[in-house]
Amino acid sequence: MRDDDVNNSDRSHWCIANRVRMLWMQHGEWIKMAFVAIIFNNPDEERVLQRLLRNPADFARFFDCFFGREFSFSFKRLLTEHLELAAALVRALMANDTQRADKINTKLYKNADELAAALTSANPYWRYEEWRTMLCRHLDLAKKIASEMINDDYKESIATYDYFEAEIMLMADQMIKGLLKYCVIC
Repeated sequence: MRDDDVNNSDRSHWCIANRVRMLWMQHGEWIKMAFVAIIFNNPDEERVLQRLLRNPADFARFFDCFFGREFSFSFKRLLTEHLELAAALVRALMANDTQRADKINTKLYKNADELAAALTSANPYWRYEEWRTMLCRHLDLAKKIASEMINDDYKESIATYDYFEAEIMLMADQMIKGLLKYCVIC
């Protein structure tokens, strides 16, 4: 193997890792911005939600290179549903509509199961239980952030966001690890 081959491989790995981390960071940041926009009735709410919903399309374009259009479309649909349900849950919590919030909450966790199953069906190096656990923690933390913001507990909301951000980076790292292993067999 030549030095150029190693350098190209390292660059390729770095590009994959950088892109995955960016996608997950944007996912988390725009969720938080959407919560703020919804909870505080900001005038940019519609535009913030539009930008948030660009994240699934960005993931899909990235995944298309590895897994093809069918998987990419399915992942985009599931991640879009995840984000739309999260926004709906915040609205239900703000309205004190516990019955509606419970129904949405059930759908969110079913969606997490479906996302975990989709990911693990695409890549043999991703494990269903690991993804399901991470996605459920992600949901738990997102709901906690929203509830704390709704209840004017901003100090706790910021502290919870630190955990939320760390969980997102764990998901990014798990995704990167599986993608790099997958690339070796491609």
